[in-house]
Amino acid sequence: MSILKSVLKNREEVVLAIQKETMVGGLELDDAAAGREISKERIKLEEQHRKEVRELEEDWQDAERRRDFGSAQQIAELRKQYEEKIAQSIRDRESLRITMEKLQDERVLQIKKIEEQKAQHDAEMRKREEELERMRKESWTQDRQHMVELHKHEIEIENLKIKQQWTDVELERKNRGMPMNLE
Repeated sequence: MSILKSVLKNREEVVLAIQKETMVGGLELDDAAAGREISKERIKLEEQHRKEVRELEEDWQDAERRRDFGSAQQIAELRKQYEEKIAQSIRDRESLRITMEKLQDERVLQIKKIEEQKAQHDAEMRKREEELERMRKESWTQDRQHMVELHKHEIEIENLKIKQQWTDVELERKNRGMPMNLE
């Protein structure tokens, strides 16, 4: 009970080794360590019950030979109980197998769902990467156009500066009274 309280108190996800082996590792229950141990114990128990049924059968036959019908009836009832335990063990094993198959099917569905989500995510990422690349190219083209325009303006400014310098030189010569030599 204290283990359960501790788990509930901490509210952390508890993953058992059998869950890891079957759900994550993809092992069948019988191949997982806990499953092998359960199967071994069940088989041992079934063998013990079968042995007891055989012994009860011998006791029953002995009681029948002795004409001890009361003991024979009790032995028959015990034998029936052990046979029912064996049958219940077999039903439990089959039920467990079916449960594990259902869990495996659910795991497959979860994996498919995750794969679909991943495919959608990958497609969205590719779409965004393509958009980013398009924007980079567009930006590069615009930057290049801006650089060309900027360079044109710089050339125009340089031409204007040269014209201004020429005008300044011409004014200077006029002020000195020197004739302009246009060659």
